[in-house]
Amino acid sequence: MITFNEKKHPWETFYLRYVQQNRIYRHLPRLSSRPFAYHYAMFRQAFARTYPWNFIRPGDVVLQAGSSKALITPTGPDILYGPSQVLLMSAIVGTEGHVYVVEPIEQNVSALLEYLAANDVRNVTVIQRGVSCQKGMVEFIVDEEHPSENIILDYSDLEKRKKVSDVYVSSFEVDTIDNIVEEYGISRLNYVNLTINGAEMDAITGSPRVMSGNVVVSFVIQQRARAMDWILELQEQGFDIHVENAPVTPQLPQFLVATAYRRQSGVAPPISNFEVALDMGDPARIGVIPVGAGGSTGAAQ
Repeated sequence: MITFNEKKHPWETFYLRYVQQNRIYRHLPRLSSRPFAYHYAMFRQAFARTYPWNFIRPGDVVLQAGSSKALITPTGPDILYGPSQVLLMSAIVGTEGHVYVVEPIEQNVSALLEYLAANDVRNVTVIQRGVSCQKGMVEFIVDEEHPSENIILDYSDLEKRKKVSDVYVSSFEVDTIDNIVEEYGISRLNYVNLTINGAEMDAITGSPRVMSGNVVVSFVIQQRARAMDWILELQEQGFDIHVENAPVTPQLPQFLVATAYRRQSGVAPPISNFEVALDMGDPARIGVIPVGAGGSTGAAQ
């Protein structure tokens, strides 16, 4: 079953309307030596009720695949284009939980490590490698000006990218989530968030041990041509799917993220859901069709 939720929790509405899009808040000088407390810890209640992070609980162990220097500057987190998922998850899980972030690009890793040290954030472990379906070396298209758009070469058109940005190809180490969990002695993994530009299903299929447990997995389906194939495969594995707009950036009217979960794990999606089918004709503008409605309602808003 695929469910969809249109309603927002009041905390989420407050954060999106009065904080994330507030110019004063975004550009306020970093007067404090610990901006983490200002930008993240202070708003943990809002983050904890905002999709997809509302699947995370205090004390959880979380793995984030993909991090971006674009959201972390030398003077603190730049939330102009949305908060750093690593840092907001750190705020949600608290001192009893832990966040493991897996990122192959050295500049992104260095920026995050610098921020964590400067702000004394101790519940985050940074692992410098990529996530894929097997261990090895993989070529990436690297865009230093837009590091959130770094992508495995096989999932993009290098010549088209060269026409719009200064990119180059470099090889990086990748590994499976299963291997990383074993190497780092992670005995419990509650939630996995995949933001790896088209390689999300590689990460899932390469980690059968993790996926056989009661883990919750969120992954981007917006602008993913094979997203419906991913959803169908996860449903065959016994997962239910919840789909909702994620507030990645105010500039995007729609950015759908899917979350796979098992009901027997005790995890339930947000309230006010209705069953839907997805019209994947245009991955950039996915249609959400209420089951039994007899027709498309158009793209989710």
